[in-house]
Amino acid sequence: MMLALGRVFGKWRHLAEEERLTDFTLAILNAANVSGSMSAAQLVRFFAEMSQKYGLPAVVSFRATQSPDTVTLSRNTDCLQMLNAQDLVSGAVRIFNSVLNSTLKVTDVIDIDKKVRGLKGDKRDVRAKGRGIRVVPFSGVHRINWTSTLNDFVFPNLPNVVKLSQSDADRLDELIQLLADASNQPASVAYSIICTAVSSIEAMMSAQLFNDTQGDQIPCQPLELCEIDNLDKARLTQTPVGDKRITDMFSRILDEISFGVNHSRWLFDQSDLMWSLRQLKRVELLLPEDIALASVPRPTLTQSFSVNFLALRSHSFTLKKIRLQQNLPEMSDLSKHDVSRRGRTIYIPTEVYKLLKAEEARDTVLNLAAIGVGLASELWSFLFEQVVSEEALQKLAEIYSCFEKEYRVDSSDEHASRKTFHVALGLATVQRVGERRNWLQRYDFNTTTLSRAQLFLLSWVYNQCRTNPSGIYGYSVNGALMNSPFFKDAFSCSSAVGTPPPCFKAF
Repeated sequence: MMLALGRVFGKWRHLAEEERLTDFTLAILNAANVSGSMSAAQLVRFFAEMSQKYGLPAVVSFRATQSPDTVTLSRNTDCLQMLNAQDLVSGAVRIFNSVLNSTLKVTDVIDIDKKVRGLKGDKRDVRAKGRGIRVVPFSGVHRINWTSTLNDFVFPNLPNVVKLSQSDADRLDELIQLLADASNQPASVAYSIICTAVSSIEAMMSAQLFNDTQGDQIPCQPLELCEIDNLDKARLTQTPVGDKRITDMFSRILDEISFGVNHSRWLFDQSDLMWSLRQLKRVELLLPEDIALASVPRPTLTQSFSVNFLALRSHSFTLKKIRLQQNLPEMSDLSKHDVSRRGRTIYIPTEVYKLLKAEEARDTVLNLAAIGVGLASELWSFLFEQVVSEEALQKLAEIYSCFEKEYRVDSSDEHASRKTFHVALGLATVQRVGERRNWLQRYDFNTTTLSRAQLFLLSWVYNQCRTNPSGIYGYSVNGALMNSPFFKDAFSCSSAVGTPPPCFKAF
């Protein structure tokens, strides 16, 4: 979808400035629920829709702050002074008249522009006025309408927001009253739409999107469409064969852990055991397309960049909304380099999926090394979270403490000893899975002969080093492979042959 957007953008950016503005204004008119007569509540809802659903600089914008619990209401001071741009906005006014069956003149919109600019606050009065998000900040907006606006546009993007901040200098309440005044409409509605369109195009120019050297490749960051870009990558990466490889591997590892826990009884008492095994069966595996919500219908793209741009922004907003409702990982999590987990959901990021091998006979070993250990580690981590008995919790605490002492785990990370233990168990689990698949069969690599077990360990260490280029390989290598007999200093990751690790005496 991003490539298709880039193609139409290449044509759009070469249009005359007035044509671009007219096209963008038409796209807003078609996308938003606007009319020639809008109340204060409808205008506020429109501004929230523009700034949160479409990410555009509206006349009044709802913006996230550095604090995740606060949203800021701010006035758009970058709108082009229309008195100096009559020729530029004339096409936009004509398209507004055509769509809403109006008879506005450019001068009508310019008059609104003058009135808006006349609402100048005292520059010295820049105090931020804070209040609860549920408290309506506009005198002409009913609480029911404000709550509906928050639920539809703000909370899907900013679910943790509880506070609202605005500056007295912006005089936002007076601004909304001015725009909602029946005597100023429909000119004030046209002004609100055209100002949003002008500011949006200006933002693209500031981001150097009009650079001719980029061809059809358009970056996702300045357009805030990386959600769509990640979706494209997920679609291109996944294959039916690869999906089956991963789900089969997950099933085998899950069975191995269940079997081991059910027969060892080293940690769980009977009540813990039955409860934990039931919970283990509820663990869900998500592949990249599951996280990206690839099954959600995509928008149909046209030959208009402006229409496509707003359609993709709207689609991105819809995906975020569904992701929040279903408690799915963030789209940015697809770029992680490790198998990850959220609660009882284990997910495979796109970057991990790319490590999957699917052609050669030895691929099962390589896949176990690249992906299987991460799956097993996260399953063990989830399993231990289900422990509730005091005796079992005490045993776990002792083991975590032992790993912290014996394997020189980074003490600045309070969870590092747990991760070390889980990775060690993951390695052991995956090795047992491998032993059931001709683990000792040998392969020749140039002049070196390796068993599958040796190949597995070398491949796993290589992947660990690949994801830790700084040279500090951490708990995964220095801890879990302490007793490996197969190599020394492989890929610069230190290991040592010696006595069995003392922390495993509990097994």
